[in-house]
Amino acid sequence: MFATYALGIDVGGSKISAGLIDAKGRVLRDVTISTPLDKGPFGIVDALVHAGKEVDRKSVV
Repeated sequence: MFATYALGIDVGGSKISAGLIDAKGRVLRDVTISTPLDKGPFGIVDALVHAGKEVDRKSVV
């Protein structure tokens, strides 16, 4: 049987939040980091990738 999960990412002016969500809408893992506004658009993309990897690293599914 396969489980269904989603990665949700919220980008704000001061923080980026990412979470692993199951099919019932429960947050299984989450991470919050500061938005690196001083790094420009590529720095923000790097932060998004980092947040996603951190959620994955914390996951046991």
